[in-house]
Amino acid sequence: MATNTILKPNVRKRFLEASAGIKQEEGAHRYSGTWIAANLKLKLPTPQTHPSFPLWNFGYTPEKVYDLYWPEGWHFCSPPGKPTATGRFGPYEERLWRHEFRQDDWNDNMDATELLWEHLGPMITRERDEKGISFSQQVQYPKDCIEIIRCRPYHFVHKVVNKWFSGKTILIGDAAHIFPPFAGQGIASGIRDAHQLSWRLALLLKNPSMPPKVANAALEAWEAERIKSVNDAAFLSLLNGQLCNDQPTFWMLALLRIIDFLSLIPYLGLRLDIQVVKECEGFTNVDHGFLIKGHRGGCRLAQIVVQSHRQGLMLSDQMLQSNQNGLRLLVISNGNHHKHYMEAKTAVNEASLSPAVISAESILIFSPAPVDTSQEDLKSLESYMELFWPADDWISVAGDKLGYDRSSFIDRLGTNTRFAVIRPDFFVYACAKDIGELKKCLHTLRTRLS
Repeated sequence: MATNTILKPNVRKRFLEASAGIKQEEGAHRYSGTWIAANLKLKLPTPQTHPSFPLWNFGYTPEKVYDLYWPEGWHFCSPPGKPTATGRFGPYEERLWRHEFRQDDWNDNMDATELLWEHLGPMITRERDEKGISFSQQVQYPKDCIEIIRCRPYHFVHKVVNKWFSGKTILIGDAAHIFPPFAGQGIASGIRDAHQLSWRLALLLKNPSMPPKVANAALEAWEAERIKSVNDAAFLSLLNGQLCNDQPTFWMLALLRIIDFLSLIPYLGLRLDIQVVKECEGFTNVDHGFLIKGHRGGCRLAQIVVQSHRQGLMLSDQMLQSNQNGLRLLVISNGNHHKHYMEAKTAVNEASLSPAVISAESILIFSPAPVDTSQEDLKSLESYMELFWPADDWISVAGDKLGYDRSSFIDRLGTNTRFAVIRPDFFVYACAKDIGELKKCLHTLRTRLS
């Protein structure tokens, strides 16, 4: 198979519209609006550089001043006033800030930088701290500590290409889709495009004897999954957009209060979070994806902290990363690990798939419950076998994450699952409750790649 070409937006517009009829069309969720978008780089005022800055008298350090005026996270402001999306981006020490606000009446006679300062002024002026304690005066963050890296108008729309590839030419990122500015989903979706494409290309390039129809089917499956992912991302973006574009109704305010209350109940708030719901859903309802429907195919794995009888703490993504093979075969074992491993190995060998797709080296053993490393069962494991389980000490790796649940990994696979074939992008290809189902799933995989 020849090397594929990944195209940028202007190349798509210039060549593929005419030659292949590929063009960007309105996405599943319509949006159009003009915004002023600015990237800022911030410096810290200090008692030496700004000795008369009033907050030194309140015991503020330069870092606390920064956190007060430029708080962590993303912030959406709704009317009255201009709809606004603003927040930190990049590494904390870089002190980068993105500020966007809607400017419906924009024309080329306007000065974007002047409009930015006009809009930013009230936001960098404080009369009290985050606890409501008054400063007895208005205090503005020093303007000479704000560098405008870029400031210009953008007309934001949501568009998606009508076809993601033509022959060996593939579209990703802005060449494939454009998003409104409410959730950073443009760059996030571009990364997902590449991540979910790269392992398929590797699979095809390592198996050059695969028929052209197999290569085409692999890209069609990628396209089907990307359409679902982009539509979900656009939906979440526009939910955020409604919060900052429209003056909230009574019902919207009431709903937000209810969500705030439910978020105080452990796990319940996360289960009602639409973003979490969409993540758990993954590609399970996608037709023609690279998965087996009815076997939990398309489910997105949860990320937890694990450890093994050989290695220390790591993220489950690291456990699943493969250096040679395309897919991983996860053996879910509550005991008798050697027996279950050998069953999986036998099924893989009988499937006679290319080692670049799956092999005995792809097999990992996972215990849903923590393992006592002194138990006799571990002594039966051969040197090439590795047993993983959920780690007790997850905070040192993942931090104190709200709603962390180490059982979520196995919950998404299903409590009756014995074997799970996992894709390199951490989505499930198929789950099997016993060795018979596993052999059928591997046979389906072989047929798909033949």
